[in-house]
Amino acid sequence: MITLHQFAPAFDLPNASPFCMKLETYLRMAGLPYELENSGNVLKAPKGKLPWIDDGGTVVADTSFIIDHLKARYGDPLDAALTPLQRACATAFQRLFDVPEGERSGLRRVFDLARQDVAGFETYARRIAGLLEPEPELKI
Repeated sequence: MITLHQFAPAFDLPNASPFCMKLETYLRMAGLPYELENSGNVLKAPKGKLPWIDDGGTVVADTSFIIDHLKARYGDPLDAALTPLQRACATAFQRLFDVPEGERSGLRRVFDLARQDVAGFETYARRIAGLLEPEPELKI
């Protein structure tokens, strides 16, 4: 059984920490059974921060490492239908961009526009690739 150690609910949210909320949401979406330990005790946390999990005796801290651990141990039902290229694009986007909360609506608007019409995508992709120079392995 997975035990998720996190902060208690606050401000009418399941958790005031976006990292804790991200991990609990992943567990629910992946359909993994888990128990909550909402003590908020960072003194017991392996890295001195929350969240962390105890997965049947295996302790893992840091949201990204925890999700990687869960995918490796239980499979990846959320991304199972993705092609290798789609998986690579999703991983690259996740690692390259940390979008502040106040700017997410603008990002959603860009993606909504891209879904409506893909005309011009190649030009846009070349411009983004140009920003990432000198990465010669990035070919569009």
